[in-house]
Amino acid sequence: MKAIGPTPSEIRDKLVQRWEKGFFLKDYKRLFPYSFPLGTITSKQITDSYEQVQKWIQILQGDQKIAPFIQWEEINHRYFGRNKIPKRLLFETAEALALFLHRLDQWKQFENSLLKLKQTNEQLLIWGEEHPLEVLRISSELERLITLYRWMCDHPRPFIYLRQIDLPDIDTKFTEKHLKTLSSWLTRTPHLENRDHSSTRFEDVFGYRTKPELIRFRFLDPSIRWFGCDDISIPADQFCKLYYDKNSLPIERVFVVENDISALSFPQVANSMVVFGRGYHFDQFRD
Repeated sequence: MKAIGPTPSEIRDKLVQRWEKGFFLKDYKRLFPYSFPLGTITSKQITDSYEQVQKWIQILQGDQKIAPFIQWEEINHRYFGRNKIPKRLLFETAEALALFLHRLDQWKQFENSLLKLKQTNEQLLIWGEEHPLEVLRISSELERLITLYRWMCDHPRPFIYLRQIDLPDIDTKFTEKHLKTLSSWLTRTPHLENRDHSSTRFEDVFGYRTKPELIRFRFLDPSIRWFGCDDISIPADQFCKLYYDKNSLPIERVFVVENDISALSFPQVANSMVVFGRGYHFDQFRD
């Protein structure tokens, strides 16, 4: 026989699932007071399953945590007269729901984090309301993260390595762990409009130095050596300057191959070099 209505455990499970997905936190301003429907009990159900209906009502009324939130509906039945039927659970505030779901500490943590974000920048508050689960994830590190964010706002495009940021209790590992969040925050910061939109890498967008890309090449002419070496790796910008150094490096042809083994086994060719393309990764040569 089909159940008349949800049991207390089913009610809690559904609400917990929505809470864990961030449903209530993301829309807490709009959702509350929040009404959780308990289904519709029809006159026919009362006629056919009166005892079952009464048992379901007793179960809900008997649950001390659910009972205070029950909203009733009165049905006038032609045989059984007037009957008060549970229609919905009504939670006036997010805090009331959090207490019901044993998530009060989490709610308080979320509230406190939003306050800190608001005190830092109104745009960060908007971000926090849009990303409640992310707020909870970083809540224990939020003060340090805000300190780092403020430093980055005060030092736009510093052209230093991330590990050169000198702040108490903030190391490179911490910074790199939160680059995605920092990027979201900095992108929302009005006065930081001088960004490089041609890249998605944090360092490029916000003006930090990165480990230089190295280009590896090998001379195919046994008579050509650079300081005695024939297999060399140098930064990409320095490699580009070799074009202007034709007197010391009389290279007439450059071969680019897709993998290291092909480059290592490339035959000797007069006045030529082979560049290790590293398997279709030709970003180094875009300029």
